[in-house]
Amino acid sequence: MSAKRKVQLYQKRTMSPVQFLRQTCSFLFEESRKRYKLGDPKSKFFDPYLCEGWQKFKAAGFVFLAFWVEAYLNYALSAIFPKLYDILEKSSPMEKLECVCQELEIKYDKSKFKSLFDFRNDLAHGKRPETKEENNEMHLDKFQKMQENISMDSKLESRWESYLRNDEEKIIKHLECVLDKIQKNAKLEFYATGGTDYKLYSATIEGHL
Repeated sequence: MSAKRKVQLYQKRTMSPVQFLRQTCSFLFEESRKRYKLGDPKSKFFDPYLCEGWQKFKAAGFVFLAFWVEAYLNYALSAIFPKLYDILEKSSPMEKLECVCQELEIKYDKSKFKSLFDFRNDLAHGKRPETKEENNEMHLDKFQKMQENISMDSKLESRWESYLRNDEEKIIKHLECVLDKIQKNAKLEFYATGGTDYKLYSATIEGHL
């Protein structure tokens, strides 16, 4: 009776929250665009109930976008300044960005990053309701023409609500460009975009056939 043969199995997996966050952004923005299109009364897919959710998904997309950027900056900082990372990690996202880009001599549009982190902070650290008022005088005929489309949102919205009017694709394009330069200049192993994890396994059968 032959002896039971054994197999030596080796497995290795490298998980990257950076890529997970980036892919989460894509899903949220895609869902936001789908729901926004449902708000067209002329469309056969018009659904006012589902349409209302587009802002929530877009807001969530921007929040995860901010998480993604800071996560990659943390990764870059840990690789570029391994001995100082414990101190630098406590810095603000903008300070981290400035530190990395200054070290690698990378130029970037500061306003694109700052507005994104301001949006995240406005939602995360909101302390009290914000109230805005407006009082306009106009002719009755003008009011009657605009009555069906009247909206208080545009002029009375908060800063974070105004940010939702931005084109997320243009913002992402600029952010990715800067993060790609960081990866290239610092010669980092992992990119800001890509797979969520990397797997490797091998099996060795003990004994002879």
